[in-house]
Amino acid sequence: MLSRTDRWLFDYAELDVIAMLSTRLDEARRFVHRELGGLAGSGEPATTLRTTLKCYLDTERSLNATAELLHVARNTVAYRIQRAEQLRGREIKVRRMHLQVALALAEEFGDLVLSEQATPR
Repeated sequence: MLSRTDRWLFDYAELDVIAMLSTRLDEARRFVHRELGGLAGSGEPATTLRTTLKCYLDTERSLNATAELLHVARNTVAYRIQRAEQLRGREIKVRRMHLQVALALAEEFGDLVLSEQATPR
């Protein structure tokens, strides 16, 4: 119900981890900020970097597959990944599973977990 997507039907198998982690939004918010660092910022640049990074990790770190899915150049993906690491403050291989979960939470809940002061709708 808190998802920012327009879907009205969800497959629990796709969102089981997200559902478990979102039962306490305050904890989820702290987790997202801890794992994403500067990537937890608002605005289009941070959103683009998070989207690119999530796609990159979802495609098993394939620059080519990510570039194809996002319809951008391979070098653009490489630059965005490098920039995401800079904003996060550490390499993506550090706590990779945690990073992927934080990115999934950010994608699904947006400002509810990205904003320091967010409240449920």
